[in-house]
Amino acid sequence: CELSCCVGWRIDIDADTFKKYKNCKDIEWRNKFLSNINEPEGKLSYHTCKLNKNKECEFLDEDKLCTIQKRFGSGYLGKVCNNYPRTYNRMNENNYEKNYQMSCPEVIKKLLLNQEEISFVNIKEKFELKDVLIDRDKVISKNVYANNFTLIRTFVINVLQNKSYSLNDRLLI
Repeated sequence: CELSCCVGWRIDIDADTFKKYKNCKDIEWRNKFLSNINEPEGKLSYHTCKLNKNKECEFLDEDKLCTIQKRFGSGYLGKVCNNYPRTYNRMNENNYEKNYQMSCPEVIKKLLLNQEEISFVNIKEKFELKDVLIDRDKVISKNVYANNFTLIRTFVINVLQNKSYSLNDRLLI
């Protein structure tokens, strides 16, 4: 990636990850974690990584690679670092949607600068809720249509992608 999501951005650390860092068995790393993480400010509910004078995450090495991932593996990263640029949205009681944030230059290249058609893919994927950051609930659970949302959405996407009909017809359908 030509940019780094670890430079110039506020990097949130979820409560579970902060607890992991605070209780790290490696004393040198525990001290490094605690000295390079800001306390939550005001209504901000997360701890954040400190940034150096170049607005870079303090955990980057000279090659702009994450020293936490190098030392402990991706399982030791916070939800934001481990998931970005992916986001998860709760669609109904049993379904979540995974998509990509347009703040990532690589996502922009693949979606906006690509001359090919964009297609949507529905797949079943297992993941642990504790491992992802749920961006938002898109469907109110008391909504009577919530259980059919995925079926309706899939139908609409299929109709919009069907080029055998004109755009007007597709929108009408």
